[in-house]
Amino acid sequence: MCRSNSSAAATENEGNKTGFLLEEPESLRFKLLAVYLAEELNQTTQGPIYGAHLPENAVKLEGQAPMKPRAGPAVGLISATQNARRIWTNPACDIDGDGIISDCDISASWKYSRVVSNWVDLVQDPNPTNPVRHNVPAGTYRFAVLQTCLQNLDSATMYEVQGADMGTRHAWGGANATSPLKWPNKCFHLTRPFATPLVVEHGDEVVVTLSYSLPGSFRSLPFGSEHRPDWECFVPVDDPDRRHCARLPAITPVVHRSKYRSGNEDAGLIEDFSLSMMPPSTMCYDWRYLQAIGAFQMADYDGSNLLIYGNEFDVLFRSLRRIGVGIDATRGELDSDGDSRVTYEEYVGWLTRIGLPT
Repeated sequence: MCRSNSSAAATENEGNKTGFLLEEPESLRFKLLAVYLAEELNQTTQGPIYGAHLPENAVKLEGQAPMKPRAGPAVGLISATQNARRIWTNPACDIDGDGIISDCDISASWKYSRVVSNWVDLVQDPNPTNPVRHNVPAGTYRFAVLQTCLQNLDSATMYEVQGADMGTRHAWGGANATSPLKWPNKCFHLTRPFATPLVVEHGDEVVVTLSYSLPGSFRSLPFGSEHRPDWECFVPVDDPDRRHCARLPAITPVVHRSKYRSGNEDAGLIEDFSLSMMPPSTMCYDWRYLQAIGAFQMADYDGSNLLIYGNEFDVLFRSLRRIGVGIDATRGELDSDGDSRVTYEEYVGWLTRIGLPT
């Protein structure tokens, strides 16, 4: 998840309130089991549809039957078709690495063998939702889907917020899947559209980041226009004379992919610059910047973070030309201290000097 740069001086208008300061919380966190890709939405329920464009026989082959939890007499809630389109998994849900998370929820250890207790805190930057390679079927996807919980039978807290010098976090949510309460209390799928449909072809390597902005997600002095389900308003336990409101920010899925998908020379580029090897803290960087970092990593045969030999520079410059970065670069331009070696730090400094955005 990628938090966009925010400004403490940002303002917004609402009703007869103009130019007031946008506030951010000190902590805003929620439970998250997994993220999926969906082709369509059900026009009646607005729920995600997985495998919407598959022929009927292909849907049967891929499997729509629920995948039941291994513990207890559960009613399975994840189909094999949905499971095949998962692009992020909470590590606590798949400790054994078998790829099955229908035995995972945020409560009810008597039924689910995996119970998630960790949080996704949107204030953390970078957010530690580390990318891990997932394989999904080729297709055209229009939505990213965030799954908060499965059933939550023991009504565990789903959201927490802290701000305005609060001594303790305020928690809300927690009704289970059979409760008549609607979002934000009940388990739900937060479905967000892509700006343009994501077309995934066989062999593609794609990174989907979830971007958001925190200014305006917290109000220490509400105006009275904050209503559910958009806002959660509360009285802090350590300051009963005050009232605050908080809401989850809008989350936007963004696609990062290589433009070089054809031709024999470019066919291996995506794998050579494998994004799954990038540090999680870099995954919100500009795509071409990531590719340029990947070019250095591929040229650095021994993993020393140092380029010395001519063949290493040959590989580097050939890769940079293929991604359109520093096409006319020379070894001397990269070697800022003139010692005939280029360290990783010198290389990153060169990327900054040529104006490559991060």
